[in-house]
Amino acid sequence: MIRAASPSISALEKKYVQDALVNGWGKNMNKYIDLFSNNFKKYSGKKYVLTTQSCTSAIHLALHALNVKKGDEIIVPDLTWVASASPITYLEAKPVFVDVDKESLCLSVESLKKKINKKTKALIAVDLMGNMPDWDEVIKICKKKKLRL
Repeated sequence: MIRAASPSISALEKKYVQDALVNGWGKNMNKYIDLFSNNFKKYSGKKYVLTTQSCTSAIHLALHALNVKKGDEIIVPDLTWVASASPITYLEAKPVFVDVDKESLCLSVESLKKKINKKTKALIAVDLMGNMPDWDEVIKICKKKKLRL
């Protein structure tokens, strides 16, 4: 059997969840969010980190930070989760779906090239089922076309 994804839940994760359920109220309600954010900040070497409760919220905030607005187009692969496309519509922009590569099931570079136009503001690329798009080529295209990735 080949699993697409499965969680790794150890005794440590169970301990943290139990502690959060019992003690994560009032003054302690942000304990694990703050712990995660601070550890991720150190790991990434970034000055600021913003933790969100979902990928949908993270994408929404990222698009908002890019000043995405009505009439803008954002490219997404046509094989993805709804969280990749929904935040685009929250800002009244248009999701533009590109075909996926038959081998990787991730966005097709050839399809991407065909869909970019003057209204294209960004690309939301997705790694899927352990596969990745041709990142080197995707990054090169985004730089050349001045698209946010």
